[in-house]
Amino acid sequence: MAANRRWVRILHLEDNLQDAELILRQLQAAGFDCDVVRAADGAEYETALAGGNFDLVLCDFSVPGYDALLALKRARELRPDLPFVVISGELSEEQAVECLRAGATDYLLKHRLQRLVPAVQRALEEAVERKRRHLAEIARRESEDRFRSVVAAMAEGVIVQDRRGRIIARNAAASRILGLTGKAPGNRRAADQRQRTIREDGSTVCREKHPAIITLRTGRAQSQVVLGMETDGGELRWLSINTEPLKHAGDETPYAVVTTLVDITDRKRAEAKLREHASNLRELTRRLVEVEEEERRNINRELHDRVGQDLAAVKLNIELVRATLAEVVRAQVGPRLDDAQKLLQATIDNTRNIMAELRPPGLDDYGLAVALKAHADTVAQRLGIPVRVSGEDPAPRLPPAVETALYRIAQEALNNIAKYARAKNVEIALATHASDVTLTVADDGTGFDLGNVPADSYGLRIMRERAEAVGARLEVASTPGRGTHIAVNLESPP
Repeated sequence: MAANRRWVRILHLEDNLQDAELILRQLQAAGFDCDVVRAADGAEYETALAGGNFDLVLCDFSVPGYDALLALKRARELRPDLPFVVISGELSEEQAVECLRAGATDYLLKHRLQRLVPAVQRALEEAVERKRRHLAEIARRESEDRFRSVVAAMAEGVIVQDRRGRIIARNAAASRILGLTGKAPGNRRAADQRQRTIREDGSTVCREKHPAIITLRTGRAQSQVVLGMETDGGELRWLSINTEPLKHAGDETPYAVVTTLVDITDRKRAEAKLREHASNLRELTRRLVEVEEEERRNINRELHDRVGQDLAAVKLNIELVRATLAEVVRAQVGPRLDDAQKLLQATIDNTRNIMAELRPPGLDDYGLAVALKAHADTVAQRLGIPVRVSGEDPAPRLPPAVETALYRIAQEALNNIAKYARAKNVEIALATHASDVTLTVADDGTGFDLGNVPADSYGLRIMRERAEAVGARLEVASTPGRGTHIAVNLESPP
């Protein structure tokens, strides 16, 4: 039983000792261990109230020179949360209401003390609850203060908007990023109509498509949405935006949304510079290829018009010399002339091969498919393996620069096959579709590991640069022991 008893310290304003003892006995009988300080008048009451730490005040409505309303006022001044129960021999309804309005916890009559224990219990429980709520409120405020401090110190912008999209809170970073410094949060909305908001492709974003508004409407968070927003000063800021809905327990509709903003303007500018640099490199590569091919044409023309004709003339002169020599002299110098003719023919053949490497025969006059077939026949003869070519040129033909790039890529692929692949079969295909042209070179050779290509291997790099220079995309697939497949795709050929 002792373990279930409750200790309570009571300040009792009561001038009648017998009434005070009766009340004490009832509380003790109900399980309370009471430490009671009785005050017989107002002076004793105020002294005890100022100096003691009490759990409960029991107060007679009227004592000589003092009353419960004045006692209640003093208690509220010193201890606002102290439970206060009025006990009186006589108490009108108006007086009871006045006490409750003034802050009394309860009231009861002395001739109906059966309500005493429940009234005291309820008063103490309410006091505990008030204290718990008070401590919780203090903790909440401290937590909010810490949260505000953290948010205020964040480099990322943080914005809180109500269900109508109005900005109700923001940190300094958000104000700086959005250019809202000096404007009251409640006067602005996310996706303010005065602020132009755009996507990365330059299209305008209406208010209903803003991430925060989408989250308020759907209840779903938005992640890493990139938007450009024009500040009041006319500067375009690029932002990476994340949103998170705030919901009450059991409610699917957000009552607010928290938006975090990261200013990525510098990153976007750097990306734009990199794209410009890459574009300049592609243009430079394209121009270098054009210059290279023009030089190849010039050298090819010089070999054909000068060296080729001179070699042909030398061959004819040797034949004429042989025919005009006397039989005796011919017998003596004939072997020398034969060697000279063989050497001359080998030189002519080598010159033709060099000319073919410089500028593929038939490419300008007959197109890519014919040039590929001619080169494939040469490679097949040299390697002793079948090199099959399928497909025809698109109609109309591709621009000369594109035909040249595709031919050179196939040429480089065949060179790599000859050097490394040890293939038994090679397939070259030129396919034309409604919106693209694709050139593929596939072999059944040794293949290689794409993730372990030597840094000094320039073959794939050259092919990729040639493809990019004409707006094509190069894709390489290879597995050790299972061959290599190279595809060049040109979308919407010019």
